[in-house]
Amino acid sequence: MGIRYIVGYLVLLYGYYVYLVPAWDYYGFLWRPDWAKVIEAIVWVTIISWRLPLSIRRPSDFYLHLQFLIPILPMLVMYGAMGLPRTYMYAVLLSFGVILGMVKTIRLKPVRTFKIPPQDLLSFLLFLGYVLVISIISQGGWHYFNLNPAKVYTFRETAASNLPSVYGYLNPWVSKVFFPFSLLLAILMKKKVQAFLAFTGSILMFGLTSHKGALFYPFIVLLFYWIAGRKNSLMLLSGGYYFAVLLSLFDYWANIFQGWIATLILRRAIFIPALLNFYYYDFFSHHHFVYWAQSKITFGKLSYPYHLDIPHLIGQHYFANPANGANTGWLGSGYANAGIIGMVIYAIVIGGIFLLLDAYTVFHDQRVLIAIFVAPLLAVMLSSDLLTALLTHGALIGLVLLAFFRTRHSTLRERQQQV
Repeated sequence: MGIRYIVGYLVLLYGYYVYLVPAWDYYGFLWRPDWAKVIEAIVWVTIISWRLPLSIRRPSDFYLHLQFLIPILPMLVMYGAMGLPRTYMYAVLLSFGVILGMVKTIRLKPVRTFKIPPQDLLSFLLFLGYVLVISIISQGGWHYFNLNPAKVYTFRETAASNLPSVYGYLNPWVSKVFFPFSLLLAILMKKKVQAFLAFTGSILMFGLTSHKGALFYPFIVLLFYWIAGRKNSLMLLSGGYYFAVLLSLFDYWANIFQGWIATLILRRAIFIPALLNFYYYDFFSHHHFVYWAQSKITFGKLSYPYHLDIPHLIGQHYFANPANGANTGWLGSGYANAGIIGMVIYAIVIGGIFLLLDAYTVFHDQRVLIAIFVAPLLAVMLSSDLLTALLTHGALIGLVLLAFFRTRHSTLRERQQQV
């Protein structure tokens, strides 16, 4: 395991040097190597890889590796390549260590609730999803319908402004939870019509909202379900990650897709979240923390010290564009709220989520838990504040839904016999 991740670190470092630095240096991807920190990073990669699980026995085992691959490993690359602050890098490793320690030492029992038959839940989720789709269309959504990924930024703001603010919650629930849940349940129960409806619903949500995630979530869910079911799932996870990096470099060199794959995977998915985490640290290590002043958990009792919300504040400060919403995951947003203490608090909450998913293995095949929850957790890791991801990106509602149905194979066979 250690050799695999060391090789991965070196592959990322090479990709950073040959692609990010020459093509995106103006964005902040600079080459100012501190070779002592490069060696230090390799040592940390070795130590962490020894502590990570050697196989996937619980959902948390899988998600620990995923969290390390994105964004912690790219952060270690940038730590050495740009000589970035040790204080923050160690705070990141400490926070990850909190999660690792929790899942290795604590076990939770699942909350037992009444059971909803999977077939009924499938029908209900599809019904809710299509009610939302029809409601968007009824409010003029067809006027902004777009299936071209290259034009999403042209239509996204207009499509969002055409809808009431409550859709800011409803759209992610349907895109990240309802339709992906439905798709996986339909495939497990071999319901072809429902699977088609779930997949079509995801495409419609992409077209109506111009959020690319809605288009990719069905494929992500099915891919992670397949990976989690293989005996060599960790090899597939890390190998697929490194293949994506090499594919990005090949696209950059060969210009087959005009560098689109390199931009989407290597820059946007892997290194942008890492860069933004360091930007969040750089800004809030010199300015006031926000202490969740914009969150409902403070009940409006705290005053927010800035004129822009955090992502647009970072966009203005580092990209000279206040319209640039520089969203990042829990490592950056946790620091913005309360410094290292905020990061540790978020780590404890994420560790609790991992433990709850482990507890749900009583009710569900771990492949289902890994696949179903991957979209909300990727948002937590890469692009959203933890509290926002829980409420807006469907993480909380996903946890609730998992308690009310079962996907153990015996239960599904019994339901099939009843239908």
